[in-house]
Amino acid sequence: MRVSPWAPVVVWCAVIFAGSCMVGSPVPSPLWSDWLMRKSAHLTEYAILFLLARRAFAGGKVPPVFPGAWAFLFCVAYAATDEYHQTFVPFRSGEARDVLIDAVGAALASAVTSVTRSALTPPNVRP
Repeated sequence: MRVSPWAPVVVWCAVIFAGSCMVGSPVPSPLWSDWLMRKSAHLTEYAILFLLARRAFAGGKVPPVFPGAWAFLFCVAYAATDEYHQTFVPFRSGEARDVLIDAVGAALASAVTSVTRSALTPPNVRP
């Protein structure tokens, strides 16, 4: 039995969604380290989502055209809908800044993927 390349994407989106359902605190934390940890989590969540989505877009039956670009757009769209969802969760808010941070996480994963792929691909040798 072959698992769809989209299965890990769906599971990871569910993990992100579950985290977004957690009720926030009515009193914001004054600690800068708490803010940094939460924003780092945003970066990491969406870097992972990018890697999974890129793999899914590249693994389809149709030859992929720019799987990294499609994966990035998918991540930004999911981030926007996730922030909108948070507006319905008590003591949470949807922030455009968080969508930007999520997009940066996806972009960093894209950059690392590009650099890694180019470093591992041997240069073309002309006959």
